[in-house]
Amino acid sequence: MKTYPNNIACLGPAASFSHLAAIQYFGDRTDYAFMPQLSAAKAVRQLGVDFAVLPIENNTAGFVNETLDALYWTSQIVIQDEIYCPIHQHLISSAQSLSTIKEIHSHPQAFAQCRASLEKLQIQVGRSIRLVKTDSTSEGVITAQKDSTKAAIGSSAAAEYYEVPILRADLHDRADNATRFFVLKLGKVSPPSAKDRSAFLLEVNHEPGALAHLLCLFARSSINLLSLDTRPVQRGKDARWDYSFFLECEGHVYSEPLRTIYKALHSGRLNGQRRRLRWLGSFPDRYRHSKDLKHAEGTPMPCELQTHTSYT
Repeated sequence: MKTYPNNIACLGPAASFSHLAAIQYFGDRTDYAFMPQLSAAKAVRQLGVDFAVLPIENNTAGFVNETLDALYWTSQIVIQDEIYCPIHQHLISSAQSLSTIKEIHSHPQAFAQCRASLEKLQIQVGRSIRLVKTDSTSEGVITAQKDSTKAAIGSSAAAEYYEVPILRADLHDRADNATRFFVLKLGKVSPPSAKDRSAFLLEVNHEPGALAHLLCLFARSSINLLSLDTRPVQRGKDARWDYSFFLECEGHVYSEPLRTIYKALHSGRLNGQRRRLRWLGSFPDRYRHSKDLKHAEGTPMPCELQTHTSYT
């Protein structure tokens, strides 16, 4: 089995937003391994990589499905921490003007974060511009580097690293555009802090009130639910149109009242309504620790503040 000498896995190539988030959290180092989300999670689980940094949610485009799927398919890894990163998306190209651009390459999340701006851009040039999906924003910048009729949407760090000019800055629709990243590892979770959140993957039976009954356990204990999203279950023919739920709530499973609820869920004392439950981890809620996203003790700096870092 191949093992990696690298200690940290994230979505690449270099200067992707995942890479920038990892640099903020772990510092400027040379031991980053670039790979898709599922491969990164498996590298932590099986190949000796110490950590993975994966994007989980953007406040414009929503949850990142590839990361949800990676969490579903990779057991024994836990969420150690989270990183909130203000995201500035720029139109990057060596084209002399917008009128010569035929294609824009980027990750689907970037397109979603810039949807209104892209519509205005196409109205401005008087024609449609083909949007080409890539596995990461930095991959799009590499494509734009090779062809002046192509542009990319990505970070100023990627534009600087690959030496491609920014043709139009701040293409994102929301001024407060931000992405949350998970820091994953193998083993024990972080100890309780003043403000924590916990994450679970669960499946319930197809019967009236199954999900509602489960959620009521949290409501009766005055536990605030922070997010709830679904993904199709991808195992076996009988699982067609079945869904897993990704749920986050306030609290730590080592502390009350969430500790009691987790024990009840884990023991299956739900009259057969709960089919599958996996605790993904409890970790500091960085947003509640520092709502303005400014630098605080233990809280990484915003992505765009480190655009002159060496990535080699």
